[in-house]
Amino acid sequence: MSANAKLRAEREAETQELLTKLKNPLWRLNNLYHMKSEDTGAIIQFRPFVEQMAVFKAVIEEGHKKIIIPKARRRGMSTAIDILAYDQAVENAGYEAGIVDRNQADASKKLENIIKTSHDRLPDFMREDIKTLKNNDDRLAFQVGDDAASNIYASTGYRGGNCNFLHVSEWGWVQCEDPKRSEEIQTGAIQAARKGQIIVETTWKGGKNGHLWDYMDQSLSTPEEEKNPRSWRHMFFPWHTDPFYSLDSNLKILPQCEDYFQELEHVNGIKLTIGQKRWYQDEAFPLRNNRFGEYPSTLEECFKSPMDGVIYEMEVARALAEKRVTRFPIEKGIPVFASFDIGRNDAMPISLIQVVGKEIRIVGYYVSHRETARHYGDWLKVWMMDNSVQDLRILLPHDGGRKSVETGKTLVDVYHEMGFNNVQHVPKIPSVWTGINYVKDTFEYMWFNKDAVNKIHSRGSKKFPSLMQCIDNYHQAQNANGVMMSMEPVHDDYSHGCDSLRTFCEAWQRGLISRTITRSTGSDFDDSMGVGSSSSTRMAGSRRWGARN
Repeated sequence: MSANAKLRAEREAETQELLTKLKNPLWRLNNLYHMKSEDTGAIIQFRPFVEQMAVFKAVIEEGHKKIIIPKARRRGMSTAIDILAYDQAVENAGYEAGIVDRNQADASKKLENIIKTSHDRLPDFMREDIKTLKNNDDRLAFQVGDDAASNIYASTGYRGGNCNFLHVSEWGWVQCEDPKRSEEIQTGAIQAARKGQIIVETTWKGGKNGHLWDYMDQSLSTPEEEKNPRSWRHMFFPWHTDPFYSLDSNLKILPQCEDYFQELEHVNGIKLTIGQKRWYQDEAFPLRNNRFGEYPSTLEECFKSPMDGVIYEMEVARALAEKRVTRFPIEKGIPVFASFDIGRNDAMPISLIQVVGKEIRIVGYYVSHRETARHYGDWLKVWMMDNSVQDLRILLPHDGGRKSVETGKTLVDVYHEMGFNNVQHVPKIPSVWTGINYVKDTFEYMWFNKDAVNKIHSRGSKKFPSLMQCIDNYHQAQNANGVMMSMEPVHDDYSHGCDSLRTFCEAWQRGLISRTITRSTGSDFDDSMGVGSSSSTRMAGSRRWGARN
C-alpha cells in the first residue's frame, strides 16, 4: 500500500470512528459543546460533572420523561439541561424545545449563554452543515442540511404546538410568588410537552403547596414499582456534594451551627468537613430559614423554605434555635384546649394546646374540610381516648357564637349537646393584626411537639399542610420586587392553621383563660369541665377558668 493510500485509509478510519462516536449522545455531551463561565464570562468547553451526568443518564439510558430537580444554588443544572435540549434539537429534524423561566431576562440569558454559545462553537465539520434561520432574544431556529428546521424558544411560558423538550426553571419561586403564572405553566407549557421530555430544575420556595408541589408529591408518594417512563420522578442535589462550597479560614463554629451539623450527621448521616461547616456558617446560615431553599442539606429541608413576607419568621427561627420544636408527652391531668378556626368548604383546623407552668405546649393538630361540626367533635372524643385526656376545653372564634340559619343553634350549642361541657367563643377583635401580635407575644412560651405539628392530614385527594408548615408560610403578599401589596395576610391553605392558633392566643392574652391552670383531680374533672358533667356544674367550671359566653 502506498503512503497516500495508507494516509487515506487512516483518515477514513478516523472518520468512521468519529461518526460512531457522534451516534452516542453521552459522547456528544462530553465533547462537542461549550458554555460561558458564570464566574469569568470566558467561553469554556462543557465538561459535565457527576450530577450533570446523572441527569443525562436518567434521560438517555433510563428513559425518564418527567423529572423534577430541587437543588441548591449554582449546581449547573440549567447548563446541563439546555445543552441536552440543544443536542436533541441538532440530532432530530423539526425539533421544538422551550425554556420557561421566572422572567424574560433570565430565559434569554440561558438561550444566549448556553444554547447559542454551543451553537456558535460547534466543530467546523458540523457548522458547515447548519444554517441559522432565526436568532434573537427569545428564539433560535436552525436547519441541518435539508432537514426540517428546529426551534428553541425562551420565554416565561409556552403554549401551543408540540413541544419535544421543556425546561422549566425556578418553578418553585413562580408557584410561590406568582400563582397565576404558575397555573399557566401547568395548563400551558406542561400540557404542550405532555408527550415530550420535561425537566424542572429549581430552588424551592413556599413549602408543600402549589402546582409544582402536586407533581413533586406524586413523585414522592408513588411506589417505584408503580411508575412508568412518564411518571414524575425527582433528583435532589444538595449543597454539600459540591466541592465549591467550602471555606479555608480560621472561622470558629458557633454553637447553634454546630448543633445543626450534629443533627445532620446523627439523623441524616451527613458528615461535613470543617471547611464545609465554615462555608455554611458564613454564607448560608445568615439567610435564616431562607437557607433551606437556597442551600438545602436534605430534600425535606427544601420544603421548609418560607415565602417572602412571612409573618412569624423571627419567632420560628428563635423556637428552632432554642430547641422548642421537639418531642414530649401529654401531661396527665392537665386540661387540653382545642382551639378552632371555623370554616366549611375551607379547611377547619384544631390546634390542641396544654398550658404547663410557663410553657404553652402544642400537643396535637387536626384539619379537614367539608365536614359537619359533629365530625370534629367525634374526632376530638377519639383523640381524648387515645391520649388519656379527660379535661378538654373548646375555644371557638367569634363566629362560633353565631346562630345557624338552618338549625337556629350556635356551634357552642352543638358541642354542648355532644357532651363537651366547657365550650366558649372568643369575642371578635377589631383587627387581625391585633390577633397576630397576640401570637407573636405568646410565641416565646410555645413548645411544639414535632410529631404533632409536622403531621399531614388529608380528606380524599385533598392534602393539608401541617401546622408547622402553616406557621412557616403564613405571609403577606409581595410583588416580584419585594414590595408589600397588602397589609392583610394571604388567605390560603397556610392561613387556616395559623388562625386556629390565633384563637387560643387571643383568649390567652385577653385574660379569657386563667394563667393558673392546675392539674385536674377526679372530683375537679367530674364537677367542672369533663365530658358528661351537668349543665349547672358546667357553668360553674366555666367561671373558674374565665370563660365568657
